[in-house]
Amino acid sequence: MILFQNLTCVKSIALCSHIWSEVSAEKRNSIAYMDCLWFNTYAESKWKEKVLKWIEREDIFSKKYVLVPIVLWSHWNLQIFCHFGESLKSEAALPA
Repeated sequence: MILFQNLTCVKSIALCSHIWSEVSAEKRNSIAYMDCLWFNTYAESKWKEKVLKWIEREDIFSKKYVLVPIVLWSHWNLQIFCHFGESLKSEAALPA
């Protein structure tokens, strides 16, 4: 897809901001979106403890979904965390 060629951090923030603005306020309240630099900061051992304290203070994982863009070795990935606290044997309905 041409849209994602030469994607830089600045471009990705602009793209995500645009997508984010299209999501209803109700849905936005159930989603936490981390900055694209968060993972690299977390990966540096000298900042790891501060990042973990920030996550705890902000109660990030109380949201229904947590989106974590990861830039590693010049590759972009999006990690989506969800279904916190559910059993692997849960009979919960699949997301719509």
